Amino acid sequence: MKASLILFVTATTLNLTNAQKGSYASLNPADQNELQAKLSKWKTLYGPIAKAHGFLPEGSFQTEQLNVNDHTDDELDRFHNTVLNVQEAAKNNPQATFSEFNQFALLTQDEFKRAVMASFGTHNTTQAKPLVAALDPKSVASNMDWSTHKCNSPVVSQGKCGSCWAFSTIGTVEFAHCVGSGNLLILSQQQLVSCDKTNGGCSGGNTANAIEFMQGGACLASDYPYTSGGDGYTGSCRAGCSKKALTLGDTMHTSGEASLMKVLNTQVTTVSVEAGNAVWQNYKSGVVTQCPGSSSDHAVIAVGYGTSKDGIDYFKIKNSWGSQWGENGYINLQRGRGDRGMCNVAEDISYPEVNDTPVTKRPLTTLPPSPPSGNEMQDQLTDQTNKIRAAHGLKPLKWNTTVASDLQRWAASCPGNQYGGVQGWQNMVSFQPCNGNCRQLVGPAWSFYSRRESLWNYDTNRCRDGKWGTCGFFSNMMSPAVTSFGCGWSQCANGDFVWCNYLTPDDSSVIPRLQGGVTKNELKAILIA
Repeated sequence: MKASLILFVTATTLNLTNAQKGSYASLNPADQNELQAKLSKWKTLYGPIAKAHGFLPEGSFQTEQLNVNDHTDDELDRFHNTVLNVQEAAKNNPQATFSEFNQFALLTQDEFKRAVMASFGTHNTTQAKPLVAALDPKSVASNMDWSTHKCNSPVVSQGKCGSCWAFSTIGTVEFAHCVGSGNLLILSQQQLVSCDKTNGGCSGGNTANAIEFMQGGACLASDYPYTSGGDGYTGSCRAGCSKKALTLGDTMHTSGEASLMKVLNTQVTTVSVEAGNAVWQNYKSGVVTQCPGSSSDHAVIAVGYGTSKDGIDYFKIKNSWGSQWGENGYINLQRGRGDRGMCNVAEDISYPEVNDTPVTKRPLTTLPPSPPSGNEMQDQLTDQTNKIRAAHGLKPLKWNTTVASDLQRWAASCPGNQYGGVQGWQNMVSFQPCNGNCRQLVGPAWSFYSRRESLWNYDTNRCRDGKWGTCGFFSNMMSPAVTSFGCGWSQCANGDFVWCNYLTPDDSSVIPRLQGGVTKNELKAILIA
């Protein structure tokens, strides 16, 4: 169960094959122009992500500064086929939505499928004995959702490495340890990838074996950070990090929808799925009710189950393809489709039992309301800032932990509507508190950007009224010279405010216009897509 997809980052030449359904040349001129405009928009919004993760055909804007309006025939054919695949997926799944605006849009179906299959390794998905033959509805809750629980760590991306098995294992073990001990530890995926010799690193692995490996303890991600996602290499095992003892019960392996629901009443669990298809490649939201193919090829985390507003029962799944894929990194698969389940979700279930968990421990409907989750707010600020910058052709910013720590101390003093704290170019705005749903809300980054952008003169590279302070929020956040930023925030009696410092080295930034035909309304929508 290797990180389904990410093997493409080491990919050899990707050539368009007979798998393509149609060609760009077959379209009429009006449709060709529409497709070109869509591809320009895709390159602006998702091109940088696809490039960073290796999901581009050879020759596709591989230079440092990509031209979003210059398309090869191969790119146009590939994008056209993705549009057709999206339409077919939507036709077969009326309860879900799909979009070509994702990081995989320039991969053919065959390429995506081969990457997913190759990353699964030699994992054996023979069904284990079910925990229960049939489920008594009275023995389980009508719905469960652990995605907002304090023990559920943020959605992450496995990058170029085929390490889905490691990411699903880590998330499941983190949760089990947290529920058993009350302490969430962010554990090292890299240690598991590089040091667990029962598995194949970036070439695939087995979640049950990985859970057994972690029974002996694990290093923290902060001590052993993930690097294989950037280069696709397993790497040598580092023996120097100090392992943390984990509160885990026995490693369990089972199968069947009834068993999966029973497990989900206590904790999250790894599951195997069939994801190497256009449905997973282009999923956006809703409930998947038709899954093409047959064999499992990817490892993910089941985090709950429920019923949609249209009455469709589903399992909720946490993926490792980043928060920009699917519903903020999650997908819903129809429930009630037999023992193997939709996309084989109930075929192969592995998890460590939770030690000494009181029966009363149920998922919280929201994260603690105050203060807001640091990871959630940090992720919202980082993701939305970088989406805005990408739409202008600017490089992403890194989170500066030193600046953020200094600003958080300032924020904790409840200064209200005042600037202060760490020195540097500072933005400040009131914000809408978010409790577990930060990425579903348009946040402070848009407040810094929107009104000031409309006052910016791109020809003179200054504010229209000539006053730097009028557009300072915009030029601070959008300076091409800035490389990192940090923020602090607080909810106090005198207001809810966030402060961000960019350490921008100049006040006369040359900022590119919006690229690829993207409008501000479209950019705002993509912030929470």
